[in-house]
Amino acid sequence: MFCTLNFATIAAHNGASVFECWAIVPGFATSSEAGIAGADILQLGNLANATFVAFMSGLAHVTLPNSTADAWIAGGEQGLILAVDTASVSTYGHNALSPDSHG
Repeated sequence: MFCTLNFATIAAHNGASVFECWAIVPGFATSSEAGIAGADILQLGNLANATFVAFMSGLAHVTLPNSTADAWIAGGEQGLILAVDTASVSTYGHNALSPDSHG
């Protein structure tokens, strides 16, 4: 059985960070490899300059300094963010704040 992994992504186009929705296809597969047989596995590909952040609870507010766009990411099952807007591809990057932890 294949289950696709969907997540919010902070990517970059023309030197500026942007929000996108990405999906890893074909998704999860069941391993037959010794030691992990029966486990769900996912091939992420070449992500040498990417960061995954998983918010288990709470709320994250992500903003882009070069845009009025923002994203609110709720922790839990849908709380996964992939950030690929590294300094080599995005002039200003992004900001992330957890309002829950700042009272």
